[in-house]
Amino acid sequence: MNIREIAPQFQVLIFSRNLDLGSTVKVQISQAGYESFFIEHEDSFWDRLGQIVPHIVVLDLSSLTQPLNDYVEKINAVSPEICLIFLTEEENFQIFVNYADYNVRDVIHVKLPYLKERVLWAVNRTCESLFLLFKNEQLYNELQERKADVDKAELLLESTAKVEIPILKSVSEIINDYRIAESKEDIIRMLFQNMANVPLLFFKFLPSMNSFVLSQASMLNHQAHEGLGSALNPDETKDLIKQIVLNIVPPSFNQVIINMFTFQRPSLIPLFDRDNLEGVFVFDQESATELIHQMQDYVSATSVYYSLYCMEKRLSQLEIEDPVTELFNKKYFNEKLRDEFERAKRLKLPLSLIKIAIDDFEEIERTMGEPTRDLILKSVATVMNKTGRANDVTCRTGINEFSIILPHCSKKGASLRAERLRRLIESHTQMDSGLKVTVSLGASEYPSLCRDQSSLEESSVKSMRFIASKGGNRICLYKAPDNFVPDYGVDENELN
Repeated sequence: MNIREIAPQFQVLIFSRNLDLGSTVKVQISQAGYESFFIEHEDSFWDRLGQIVPHIVVLDLSSLTQPLNDYVEKINAVSPEICLIFLTEEENFQIFVNYADYNVRDVIHVKLPYLKERVLWAVNRTCESLFLLFKNEQLYNELQERKADVDKAELLLESTAKVEIPILKSVSEIINDYRIAESKEDIIRMLFQNMANVPLLFFKFLPSMNSFVLSQASMLNHQAHEGLGSALNPDETKDLIKQIVLNIVPPSFNQVIINMFTFQRPSLIPLFDRDNLEGVFVFDQESATELIHQMQDYVSATSVYYSLYCMEKRLSQLEIEDPVTELFNKKYFNEKLRDEFERAKRLKLPLSLIKIAIDDFEEIERTMGEPTRDLILKSVATVMNKTGRANDVTCRTGINEFSIILPHCSKKGASLRAERLRRLIESHTQMDSGLKVTVSLGASEYPSLCRDQSSLEESSVKSMRFIASKGGNRICLYKAPDNFVPDYGVDENELN
């Protein structure tokens, strides 16, 4: 996510009687693209708060004339969705445990040498969180709308299909087929299976090439034409989606359909994944006149269901994906580790776990800023993904913690994997600024080194933190207690 692209959507209100502090923070936030306001008089602060209802309020606690609780409750009364960031002395930090339910997002030491950068980092992090929340709500609403469209389509199609045509299934049967689809391609394939012998084409749209390419067809000998394409000229791509929705066939595409398939009057029904055109169904309005209306309804229902399927998959992905690195998140990690542990125990095979932390992460974040921090996280995640085995599970499980689950991998294999990964990260993650990135890695294995799932994670974290405390850029394999007896034996020569 590029926070600069969404920053103008958010308002930040800063209250401080310290003119230097408030104006410095305001300038830093404004330069980042946010709509920000600095107020140094309390009456003006409350007036402006009610006028704009900002997303974030930055409060300098040394400027308050009443108990903090009065300010928090009054702000919360304006809107409980306003996020709070406090600037204060270190000795006051302990009081903020009482404000966990009041949308307090960060507490920042006012004497920090990089105060304005640290406030901007907190604002960025808060707005990212708000944006993802808004996006999830939007996706959920769109999903509900799609479901309503499918329900309406089912009722409409069932009411119009009074005369059954033997070669076509009923609408309910077709939709039930789609419910077992495991991919978007399955939905298209099932439609063509259900509509054999009905003249129908599906062209996949390739946006990078501005082309339509034939991928499915119901006519005999269509294999001879698979891969047939039609490249659009620049004029045809200007309002392409609008034209497709209005059933206007681009001239060059229309010519290909007429010449290759002898369609007299091509008609299009688009397929969308959210706002992205995925392809078009093409049929001839002059052929199969006794089926044309029913076929149009079936293809339209397929298009609606396709969009619904894509929306559901997107929501599922958001639940298990880390937004910065696009790795699996902590929730998915917990579920996967539980499943893999139970499988390892049942099959009497080893299960290893590697924990990774970027060395000097807090120093990098403080001195280099959030954009550089995110670039480093993405760079490390990319190396992990490219170098892992097919069945390894790579996750981001903390602010500065990655986890790799290695099924059927012994402690020897985990150590080799960790050392290889350490070297690759050290050699590949060189930033343009000259910053050298290294990591500390801790590994453990069940059953040789620990007793259960929780101790597998605890021992790998303990190893990672130990090696980080020794300077980092090394790996550490957990050592089991002297009296430890494993649940079963593991042949390390066979499993690495």
